[in-house]
Amino acid sequence: MSQNKFVSLPALELNRSKILLFFIIGLHVVAIASVMHSIYFHISVNVLLGFVISFSFYYYLQYYKNLVTLKQIKYRQDGMWVLGYESKPLLVSIEPEYMLTEWLIVLRFRIGQTKKKSIPIFVDMLSSEDFKHLRVVLPYILKMKDLK
Repeated sequence: MSQNKFVSLPALELNRSKILLFFIIGLHVVAIASVMHSIYFHISVNVLLGFVISFSFYYYLQYYKNLVTLKQIKYRQDGMWVLGYESKPLLVSIEPEYMLTEWLIVLRFRIGQTKKKSIPIFVDMLSSEDFKHLRVVLPYILKMKDLK
C-alpha cells in the first residue's frame, strides 16, 4: 500500500500556454533588435549573432511545439506519474527538484534510468483550481516520496 493513498490529484488537462509563446518570441525579438542596433561590433559578429539567435528561436519554437503535444499529467497512487502525450503515454517518476511560483510550476521527471525531462506548467495551462491544487499537493507528494 502506498504512503500517498490520501493524496488526491486529478488528471491535469494541459492547454497551450500563451505566456510561454510570448516569452519566447519577446526574448528573441529583443535579442535581434539589440544586435541590429549595435554599432560596437563588426558586421561579421552581428551576422554570427543573428544566426545564433535565429537558431535559438527555432530550437525554442520546437520545444514549444513538443510541449503542446503534452495533453495531460496524471499522478498515480503508487507514486509514479503518467505524461499523456498525443502519440503515447509515458510512465515516469518525479524528481525532488521542482520550482513553485505564483505563475509557474516546473516539474522534473526521470524517464527510465538516466534521462530527465523538465516540464514547465504556466498558470494559463491549467484551470485556476487545478493550478492551485497542484501548488498545494506537490510538496506533500515529494515529501512522501523522500520518506520511502
